[in-house]
Amino acid sequence: MTRSTINRLLVLAGIVAFAILFRTLPVTEWLERLARLNEQYPVAVPVAYIAAVTVATVALFPGWISMMLGGLLFGLLPGVPFALLGITAGAFGGFLAGRALGRSWVEKRMGDSLKLQALDEAVNAQSFYIVFLTRFAIVLPFNVLNYAFGLTRVT
Repeated sequence: MTRSTINRLLVLAGIVAFAILFRTLPVTEWLERLARLNEQYPVAVPVAYIAAVTVATVALFPGWISMMLGGLLFGLLPGVPFALLGITAGAFGGFLAGRALGRSWVEKRMGDSLKLQALDEAVNAQSFYIVFLTRFAIVLPFNVLNYAFGLTRVT
């Protein structure tokens, strides 16, 4: 069995598992309960949501789900800024985690490799454009990019 076949089967299994979980878990009831809590605590629920989205983003949870949940809970206009705030804070957290946990390892692995050092220099020299283009082009999931850029010398 080829690697691409295995990857396709894993994606299919993930979709089936998600569908089964969605059908068996009381998701609608949870959303209704959250909406009621939001009416009772109009400040605490958005703060808790932003904190949860921040942690979820650091944990590589897809951002589009956080955006949809924010729109469902708070409506479009307040939900999008809440989600963006949480996702941005989570992106910063992922970047800092990559920097703190992996940068020294990357520097050791680069060792005397002139090619890797040149790549690191190039990413650092053109960091704004590289970050912008990789975010805009959606080359990799943004959560992975948070950690990856933390491994580089991007400021």
